[in-house]
Amino acid sequence: MSRGPPLRPLILAWGCTLDGKEEGDFQQLLHTLDELKKRGQRVRTLTIDPLRTPWNSPLACDTFRSGAAPIEALQQAIMLLQTAKEQLVFITGRDFLRSEYSASERQQLMNIYGASVLDSYNLLAKRFLLTQGITASDFKTLAHSLFENYERTWRARGRGHQDKASADEKWFAPVSSLFRGVDCANPVVDFEGGLLLGSTPPHQEGIEVLSAVVETLPLDGPAAIEALVSYSHLEHALKRAQLYAGISLTAKAEEQALLLEVYSCFPVVPLAFLLKSKLIPGLKSAPAFLSTHAITVTGGMNLAKAPWNNPALHALVVMCEQLRHNQQIGLVHGNGGLGYKQGVAILRLNSPMALNKH
Repeated sequence: MSRGPPLRPLILAWGCTLDGKEEGDFQQLLHTLDELKKRGQRVRTLTIDPLRTPWNSPLACDTFRSGAAPIEALQQAIMLLQTAKEQLVFITGRDFLRSEYSASERQQLMNIYGASVLDSYNLLAKRFLLTQGITASDFKTLAHSLFENYERTWRARGRGHQDKASADEKWFAPVSSLFRGVDCANPVVDFEGGLLLGSTPPHQEGIEVLSAVVETLPLDGPAAIEALVSYSHLEHALKRAQLYAGISLTAKAEEQALLLEVYSCFPVVPLAFLLKSKLIPGLKSAPAFLSTHAITVTGGMNLAKAPWNNPALHALVVMCEQLRHNQQIGLVHGNGGLGYKQGVAILRLNSPMALNKH
Protein backbone atom coordinates (compact mmCIF):
# COMPACT_ATOMS: atom_id res chain seq x y z
CA MET A 1 0.00 0.00 0.00
CA SER A 2 1.44 3.36 -1.03
CA ARG A 3 2.11 5.86 1.73
CA GLY A 4 2.08 8.76 -0.72
CA PRO A 5 4.77 11.43 -1.00
CA PRO A 6 6.75 12.28 2.14
CA LEU A 7 5.50 15.20 4.19
CA ARG A 8 7.36 18.40 3.53
CA PRO A 9 9.28 19.60 6.58
CA LEU A 10 8.07 22.67 8.41
CA ILE A 11 10.06 25.49 9.93
CA LEU A 12 8.49 25.52 13.38
CA ALA A 13 10.44 28.37 15.00
CA TRP A 14 12.85 31.00 13.79
CA GLY A 15 14.70 34.07 14.92
CA CYS A 16 17.93 36.04 14.83
CA THR A 17 19.66 39.10 16.20
CA LEU A 18 21.62 41.71 14.25
CA ASP A 19 23.70 44.01 16.44
CA GLY A 20 21.43 43.04 19.31
CA LYS A 21 18.18 43.81 17.48
CA GLU A 22 15.86 40.82 17.30
CA GLU A 23 14.00 39.58 14.22
CA GLY A 24 11.50 36.78 14.41
CA ASP A 25 11.45 35.43 17.97
CA PHE A 26 15.01 34.45 18.77
CA GLN A 27 14.53 34.22 22.53
CA GLN A 28 11.51 31.96 22.09
CA LEU A 29 13.52 29.81 19.69
CA LEU A 30 16.27 29.39 22.29
CA HIS A 31 13.67 28.65 24.99
CA THR A 32 12.05 26.00 22.79
CA LEU A 33 15.41 24.31 22.20
CA ASP A 34 16.17 24.36 25.91
CA GLU A 35 12.79 22.78 26.73
CA LEU A 36 13.33 20.07 24.11
CA LYS A 37 16.72 19.22 25.60
CA LYS A 38 15.26 19.07 29.11
CA ARG A 39 12.70 16.56 27.87
CA GLY A 40 15.46 14.46 26.34
CA GLN A 41 14.29 15.17 22.78
CA ARG A 42 17.06 14.68 20.21
CA VAL A 43 17.69 17.70 18.00
CA ARG A 44 20.23 17.38 15.18
CA THR A 45 22.23 20.59 14.78
CA LEU A 46 23.54 21.86 11.44
CA THR A 47 26.00 24.74 11.76
CA ILE A 48 26.97 27.53 9.38
CA ASP A 49 30.69 28.24 9.69
CA PRO A 50 31.81 31.72 10.78
CA LEU A 51 34.39 33.81 8.96
CA ARG A 52 36.96 32.69 11.55
CA THR A 53 36.93 29.16 10.07
CA PRO A 54 39.48 29.15 7.21
CA TRP A 55 37.77 29.10 3.82
CA ASN A 56 39.82 26.21 2.44
CA SER A 57 39.87 24.05 5.58
CA PRO A 58 38.06 20.68 5.57
CA LEU A 59 34.39 20.85 6.51
CA ALA A 60 33.51 19.28 9.84
CA CYS A 61 30.49 16.97 10.03
CA ASP A 62 27.17 18.84 9.88
CA THR A 63 28.81 22.16 9.02
CA PHE A 64 28.34 24.29 5.91
CA ARG A 65 30.35 27.13 4.45
CA SER A 66 29.60 29.76 1.77
CA GLY A 67 26.88 32.25 1.01
CA ALA A 68 24.71 29.33 -0.08
CA ALA A 69 25.41 27.39 3.14
CA PRO A 70 22.03 28.06 4.81
CA ILE A 71 20.22 26.70 1.73
CA GLU A 72 22.58 23.73 1.72
CA ALA A 73 21.79 23.10 5.39
CA LEU A 74 18.07 23.37 4.62
CA GLN A 75 18.51 20.81 1.84
CA GLN A 76 20.25 18.47 4.31
CA ALA A 77 17.52 19.02 6.89
CA ILE A 78 14.86 17.99 4.36
CA MET A 79 16.71 14.75 3.67
CA LEU A 80 17.13 13.97 7.37
CA LEU A 81 13.47 14.63 8.15
CA GLN A 82 11.91 12.96 5.12
CA THR A 83 13.96 9.81 5.59
CA ALA A 84 12.99 9.76 9.28
CA LYS A 85 16.64 9.85 10.34
CA GLU A 86 15.71 12.79 12.56
CA GLN A 87 12.51 14.30 13.93
CA LEU A 88 13.91 17.74 14.64
CA VAL A 89 16.75 19.68 13.01
CA PHE A 90 18.21 23.00 14.15
CA ILE A 91 20.10 25.17 11.64
CA THR A 92 22.26 27.73 13.41
CA GLY A 93 24.78 30.41 12.55
CA ARG A 94 26.73 32.90 14.63
CA ASP A 95 29.27 35.47 13.46
CA PHE A 96 30.02 38.59 15.50
CA LEU A 97 31.88 40.37 12.72
CA ARG A 98 31.62 43.79 14.33
CA SER A 99 32.76 43.03 17.87
CA GLU A 100 34.98 39.94 17.53
CA TYR A 101 37.16 40.94 14.54
CA SER A 102 39.26 43.95 13.75
CA ALA A 103 38.89 45.57 10.33
CA SER A 104 42.26 44.13 9.28
CA GLU A 105 41.26 40.63 10.46
CA ARG A 106 38.02 40.79 8.46
CA GLN A 107 39.88 41.92 5.37
CA GLN A 108 42.54 39.24 5.71
CA LEU A 109 40.05 36.40 6.31
CA MET A 110 37.85 37.54 3.41
CA ASN A 111 40.79 37.43 1.02
CA ILE A 112 39.87 33.89 -0.03
CA TYR A 113 41.19 33.93 -3.60
CA GLY A 114 44.57 35.56 -3.17
CA ALA A 115 42.79 38.66 -4.43
CA SER A 116 40.06 40.62 -2.71
CA VAL A 117 36.43 39.56 -3.15
CA LEU A 118 35.74 43.03 -4.54
CA ASP A 119 38.42 42.70 -7.25
CA SER A 120 37.25 39.18 -8.08
CA TYR A 121 33.64 40.29 -8.51
CA ASN A 122 34.78 43.24 -10.60
CA LEU A 123 36.44 40.79 -13.01
CA LEU A 124 33.30 38.63 -13.07
CA ALA A 125 31.12 41.66 -13.76
CA LYS A 126 33.35 42.78 -16.65
CA ARG A 127 32.94 39.35 -18.25
CA PHE A 128 29.19 39.53 -17.59
CA LEU A 129 29.02 42.81 -19.51
CA LEU A 130 30.60 41.16 -22.54
CA THR A 131 28.27 38.13 -22.45
CA GLN A 132 25.21 40.38 -22.15
CA GLY A 133 26.35 42.96 -24.69
CA ILE A 134 25.99 45.94 -22.35
CA THR A 135 28.32 48.79 -21.48
CA ALA A 136 29.79 49.75 -18.13
CA SER A 137 27.46 52.75 -18.17
CA ASP A 138 24.46 50.44 -18.69
CA PHE A 139 25.64 48.27 -15.82
CA LYS A 140 25.96 51.23 -13.47
CA THR A 141 22.44 52.36 -14.38
CA LEU A 142 21.15 48.88 -13.52
CA ALA A 143 23.10 48.95 -10.24
CA HIS A 144 21.37 52.25 -9.42
CA SER A 145 17.95 50.67 -10.05
CA LEU A 146 18.87 47.73 -7.84
CA PHE A 147 19.93 49.92 -4.93
CA GLU A 148 16.74 52.00 -5.20
CA ASN A 149 14.81 48.73 -5.01
CA TYR A 150 16.66 47.64 -1.87
CA GLU A 151 16.28 51.05 -0.25
CA ARG A 152 12.51 51.15 -0.80
CA THR A 153 12.21 47.86 1.07
CA TRP A 154 14.60 49.04 3.78
CA ARG A 155 12.57 52.19 4.36
CA ALA A 156 9.26 50.29 4.18
CA ARG A 157 10.56 48.12 7.03
CA GLY A 158 11.06 51.30 9.05
CA ARG A 159 14.83 50.90 9.08
CA GLY A 160 15.94 53.88 6.97
CA HIS A 161 16.66 56.05 9.99
CA GLN A 162 18.81 53.38 11.62
CA ASP A 163 21.63 53.25 9.10
CA LYS A 164 23.81 55.95 7.58
CA ALA A 165 24.25 54.06 4.31
CA SER A 166 21.34 55.77 2.57
CA ALA A 167 22.47 59.26 3.63
CA ASP A 168 26.26 59.20 3.83
CA GLU A 169 27.79 60.25 0.53
CA LYS A 170 30.88 58.12 1.05
CA TRP A 171 28.79 54.98 0.44
CA PHE A 172 27.96 56.23 -3.05
CA ALA A 173 31.60 56.77 -4.06
CA PRO A 174 33.19 54.25 -6.47
CA VAL A 175 35.14 51.43 -4.84
CA SER A 176 36.08 49.77 -8.16
CA SER A 177 35.67 50.46 -11.86
CA LEU A 178 32.10 49.08 -11.74
CA PHE A 179 30.90 49.22 -8.11
CA ARG A 180 30.01 51.84 -5.53
CA GLY A 181 30.01 51.15 -1.81
CA VAL A 182 26.23 50.72 -1.83
CA ASP A 183 26.58 47.99 -4.47
CA CYS A 184 28.61 45.78 -2.13
CA ALA A 185 27.79 43.74 0.96
CA ASN A 186 28.45 45.40 4.32
CA PRO A 187 29.79 42.74 6.71
CA VAL A 188 30.15 44.93 9.80
CA VAL A 189 27.46 43.31 11.94
CA ASP A 190 27.06 40.93 14.87
CA PHE A 191 24.67 38.14 13.85
CA GLU A 192 23.22 35.08 15.52
CA GLY A 193 20.22 33.13 14.32
CA GLY A 194 18.56 29.84 13.62
CA LEU A 195 15.67 27.77 12.29
CA LEU A 196 14.03 24.79 14.00
CA LEU A 197 12.56 22.28 11.55
CA GLY A 198 10.38 19.27 12.13
CA SER A 199 8.64 16.57 10.14
CA THR A 200 5.11 17.14 11.35
CA PRO A 201 1.52 16.34 10.30
CA PRO A 202 -0.31 18.59 7.82
CA HIS A 203 -2.39 20.33 10.52
CA GLN A 204 0.73 21.79 12.20
CA GLU A 205 1.19 25.54 11.90
CA GLY A 206 4.53 26.55 10.43
CA ILE A 207 6.41 27.53 7.29
CA GLU A 208 6.46 24.71 4.75
CA VAL A 209 9.71 24.10 2.89
CA LEU A 210 8.50 23.39 -0.65
CA SER A 211 12.02 22.92 -1.99
CA ALA A 212 15.68 23.62 -1.24
CA VAL A 213 18.12 23.06 -4.09
CA VAL A 214 21.85 23.72 -4.39
CA GLU A 215 23.87 23.43 -7.60
CA THR A 216 27.67 23.42 -7.27
CA LEU A 217 30.39 23.89 -9.88
CA PRO A 218 33.73 22.10 -9.35
CA LEU A 219 35.79 25.30 -9.36
CA ASP A 220 35.44 28.81 -7.92
CA GLY A 221 37.37 32.06 -7.97
CA PRO A 222 38.79 34.28 -10.74
CA ALA A 223 40.22 31.29 -12.65
CA ALA A 224 36.68 29.88 -12.99
CA ILE A 225 35.00 33.03 -14.33
CA GLU A 226 34.27 31.56 -17.77
CA ALA A 227 32.24 28.77 -16.16
CA LEU A 228 30.65 30.99 -13.52
CA VAL A 229 29.48 33.83 -15.76
CA SER A 230 26.99 31.73 -17.72
CA TYR A 231 25.04 31.11 -14.48
CA SER A 232 23.71 27.91 -16.03
CA HIS A 233 23.94 26.25 -12.60
CA LEU A 234 21.72 28.98 -11.17
CA GLU A 235 19.24 28.34 -13.97
CA HIS A 236 19.27 24.60 -13.16
CA ALA A 237 18.75 25.30 -9.45
CA LEU A 238 15.79 27.56 -10.21
CA LYS A 239 14.19 25.03 -12.53
CA ARG A 240 14.58 22.18 -10.05
CA ALA A 241 13.32 24.26 -7.14
CA GLN A 242 10.19 25.27 -9.07
CA LEU A 243 9.61 21.68 -10.21
CA TYR A 244 9.85 20.27 -6.69
CA ALA A 245 7.68 23.08 -5.29
CA GLY A 246 5.10 22.73 -8.04
CA ILE A 247 5.03 26.46 -8.78
CA SER A 248 5.99 28.92 -11.51
CA LEU A 249 7.90 32.02 -10.42
CA THR A 250 6.73 34.06 -13.36
CA ALA A 251 3.09 33.14 -12.70
CA LYS A 252 3.41 33.99 -8.99
CA ALA A 253 5.08 37.30 -9.85
CA GLU A 254 2.25 38.18 -12.23
CA GLU A 255 -0.23 37.37 -9.44
CA GLN A 256 1.72 39.60 -7.03
CA ALA A 257 2.01 36.46 -4.88
CA LEU A 258 5.81 36.16 -4.78
CA LEU A 259 8.20 37.40 -2.11
CA LEU A 260 11.87 37.39 -3.04
CA GLU A 261 15.21 37.59 -1.31
CA VAL A 262 17.72 37.67 -4.14
CA TYR A 263 21.35 37.51 -3.03
CA SER A 264 22.38 41.14 -3.43
CA CYS A 265 26.16 41.11 -2.97
CA PHE A 266 27.42 42.96 -6.09
CA PRO A 267 24.86 43.79 -8.85
CA VAL A 268 25.99 41.04 -11.21
CA VAL A 269 24.39 38.37 -8.98
CA PRO A 270 20.83 39.77 -8.75
CA LEU A 271 20.89 40.66 -12.45
CA ALA A 272 21.85 37.08 -13.32
CA PHE A 273 19.06 35.83 -11.03
CA LEU A 274 16.43 37.98 -12.74
CA LEU A 275 17.55 36.70 -16.15
CA LYS A 276 17.83 33.01 -15.24
CA SER A 277 14.53 33.00 -13.34
CA LYS A 278 12.81 34.41 -16.45
CA LEU A 279 11.33 37.17 -14.33
CA ILE A 280 12.67 39.53 -17.00
CA PRO A 281 13.19 38.72 -20.70
CA GLY A 282 16.37 40.77 -20.88
CA LEU A 283 18.36 43.40 -18.99
CA LYS A 284 16.54 46.24 -20.76
CA SER A 285 13.44 45.16 -18.84
CA ALA A 286 15.18 45.20 -15.46
CA PRO A 287 14.52 48.85 -14.47
CA ALA A 288 10.77 48.51 -15.12
CA PHE A 289 10.58 45.24 -13.15
CA LEU A 290 12.63 46.67 -10.29
CA SER A 291 10.34 49.71 -10.07
CA THR A 292 7.33 47.50 -9.28
CA HIS A 293 8.69 44.31 -7.66
CA ALA A 294 10.74 44.20 -4.46
CA ILE A 295 13.54 41.67 -4.86
CA THR A 296 14.52 41.53 -1.19
CA VAL A 297 12.55 41.27 2.04
CA THR A 298 15.52 42.42 4.12
CA GLY A 299 16.58 45.54 2.23
CA GLY A 300 19.67 43.97 0.72
CA MET A 301 23.11 43.03 1.94
CA ASN A 302 24.48 46.55 2.24
CA LEU A 303 21.61 48.08 4.18
CA ALA A 304 20.56 44.95 6.11
CA LYS A 305 24.20 43.85 6.47
CA ALA A 306 25.91 40.66 5.37
CA PRO A 307 27.28 38.33 8.07
CA TRP A 308 29.67 36.41 5.79
CA ASN A 309 28.15 32.91 5.37
CA ASN A 310 24.86 33.85 7.06
CA PRO A 311 22.97 36.40 4.90
CA ALA A 312 20.65 33.70 3.54
CA LEU A 313 19.96 32.51 7.11
CA HIS A 314 19.01 36.07 8.05
CA ALA A 315 16.85 36.20 4.92
CA LEU A 316 15.13 32.91 5.79
CA VAL A 317 14.20 34.30 9.22
CA VAL A 318 12.80 37.51 7.73
CA MET A 319 10.99 35.55 5.01
CA CYS A 320 9.34 33.30 7.62
CA GLU A 321 8.16 36.41 9.45
CA GLN A 322 6.68 37.81 6.22
CA LEU A 323 5.00 34.55 5.24
CA ARG A 324 3.33 33.97 8.61
CA HIS A 325 0.93 36.79 7.74
CA ASN A 326 -0.09 35.89 4.18
CA GLN A 327 -0.50 33.20 1.54
CA GLN A 328 2.32 34.29 -0.75
CA ILE A 329 5.22 32.14 -1.91
CA GLY A 330 8.67 33.09 -0.64
CA LEU A 331 11.98 32.42 -2.39
CA VAL A 332 15.41 32.85 -0.80
CA HIS A 333 18.51 32.73 -2.98
CA GLY A 334 22.05 31.94 -1.81
CA ASN A 335 25.26 32.57 -3.75
CA GLY A 336 28.46 30.86 -2.59
CA GLY A 337 31.91 32.32 -3.11
CA LEU A 338 32.28 34.01 -6.47
CA GLY A 339 29.18 32.07 -7.52
CA TYR A 340 30.20 28.42 -7.69
CA LYS A 341 27.32 27.44 -5.39
CA GLN A 342 23.79 28.55 -6.19
CA GLY A 343 21.03 27.77 -3.72
CA VAL A 344 17.28 28.30 -3.99
CA ALA A 345 14.72 27.70 -1.24
CA ILE A 346 10.96 28.07 -1.78
CA LEU A 347 8.64 28.45 1.21
CA ARG A 348 4.99 29.06 2.07
CA LEU A 349 2.76 29.25 5.13
CA ASN A 350 1.31 25.94 6.27
CA SER A 351 -1.78 27.05 8.15
CA PRO A 352 -4.70 24.83 9.24
CA MET A 353 -7.06 27.75 8.60
CA ALA A 354 -5.64 28.26 5.11
CA LEU A 355 -5.86 24.54 4.38
CA ASN A 356 -9.52 24.49 5.40
CA LYS A 357 -10.30 27.23 2.89
CA HIS A 358 -9.03 25.26 -0.11
